[in-house]
Amino acid sequence: ILFPVFTDQNELVGFTGRAVKERVDPRVRDYHGLQKRQCLLGIHLIKQEDPYIVIVEGLFDYAYMVQNDYPAVATMFAGLTSQQKAILISIGKPVILMYDNDLAGQDATDGAVKALRKYLPLRKVSYPSRARAGSRRRDPPPKDPATCTPEELDTMISTAKIV
Repeated sequence: ILFPVFTDQNELVGFTGRAVKERVDPRVRDYHGLQKRQCLLGIHLIKQEDPYIVIVEGLFDYAYMVQNDYPAVATMFAGLTSQQKAILISIGKPVILMYDNDLAGQDATDGAVKALRKYLPLRKVSYPSRARAGSRRRDPPPKDPATCTPEELDTMISTAKIV
């Protein structure tokens, strides 16, 4: 699946794509000279009236957030570059950090907090534990935003902690 990548001024800067099948190598490929460290996937769709921007890592996470009507952008890797930081500061909206639920995602969240806390209001989400009602068993927690239910997304956004 290909995703066109635009600047916040609606200028096309390239394409990034992700294989649907997990065992395809490489799973993610960039086209048309895309310099993904210099842009944010979806920044051109953020509207003036959006109350915040949700930051996610991956392409499918981004697509899932948009499908569920959240104003989201993807860094397209586990991290935030100085160019991406500058874009977010220029937009000036509060940011909700929703990187993947793994060590790389936690490191990305910590890095984004350090980079942005002086400039923008920040919140970070907590992933649900998925305990089964009336049982000692637990389903595994979601590994990223795209593996959350819409209800879990709503809860994660509404209960995101200020950092």
